[in-house]
Amino acid sequence: MTSTHLIHTRLHNQQLLTSFFTKPEEVVQWLGAVQAQDYAGAKWAIAQRCPAITDKAIDAALTDGRIIRTHIMRPTWHFVTPEDIQWILAITSHKVKALNAPYCSKYGLERPFMERCLNHLQETLTGNQQKTRPELLLSLQEAGLSVTQEGISHIMIQAEQEGIVCSGGLKGKHHTYRLLTECAPFVNPLSKEEALAKLSLRYFTSHGPATLKDYIWWSGLSVTDARKGLALIQSNLVQETIDNQTYWFAESASPINDESTKVYLLPNYDEYIVGYANREVLTDKQTQIPRGNILFSNTLIVNGQITGTWKRTLRKASVQVDITLFRSLKENEEQSLHEVARQYASFLELPEGYTLNISR
Repeated sequence: MTSTHLIHTRLHNQQLLTSFFTKPEEVVQWLGAVQAQDYAGAKWAIAQRCPAITDKAIDAALTDGRIIRTHIMRPTWHFVTPEDIQWILAITSHKVKALNAPYCSKYGLERPFMERCLNHLQETLTGNQQKTRPELLLSLQEAGLSVTQEGISHIMIQAEQEGIVCSGGLKGKHHTYRLLTECAPFVNPLSKEEALAKLSLRYFTSHGPATLKDYIWWSGLSVTDARKGLALIQSNLVQETIDNQTYWFAESASPINDESTKVYLLPNYDEYIVGYANREVLTDKQTQIPRGNILFSNTLIVNGQITGTWKRTLRKASVQVDITLFRSLKENEEQSLHEVARQYASFLELPEGYTLNISR
């Protein structure tokens, strides 16, 4: 397998080349989890893998509980499905709780006090109540629990990791919380080995070709657990060695040799970027990439490689897309870029479309 074939296979498995998904939850479940601290960007990440879906449709999926936004795996926001959240939490929450523990101590959230806070949250949200973080902070304070602005964030993370709360719908532009038990169906618990195998297969099927190191980074699992998960499912995977690195992926039943020009306006933290520890294959050695963490940038991807960054400016009825290139575009690449910008305006349901500014 060449680097070019590796990139092409990833694009295919990530559902960026061609996707038959029609619902946001199908995309999220395929990928296992979708990093989502930038909510607007994460919605666009889903939409590029789910043709013809709109921004508002993904809001509706969140409100309906068909997708959940919560802290899971690594200690950051992710989209996950109700069917998957409990078994993933069972194998990843202990690490997130360990990372949250020093902050709990810093803000006086020792266990007896934390339990009082968690019990209050459960009582307050029972009956499909959905409340914003400021509303929950005020409720805790009115109940005589001395919680600070800084402390409430770590209480909510703890509540997520203990399977008490998850995201609710939007209240205006503000996110809410609801009880997880009122959103996610009860499922028979998996054994640890079953859960490790399931998460490993989900990752290497949707993100492969990928290395064990990539999987450890993405999942937040310990090296031991990640190795065990891969060992349990490696008979279902194809193994390739490229530049002395071992890559694993599921063999595809559909063709992936698409030679047409593919251009994507990926959001920051898109799974195509954030899903791997090593991102060198995503950069052309002839292309000068500015210093800094590319994860924080919206990236222009041309034929699988980072070719620039972009920013959006929303107008009343249109969107302005400003592109900063790392190399010049060919004529067909620029035409494809216009088509993607048009799709983005359609996703946002902006009647006046887009304007595109390109600079180097």
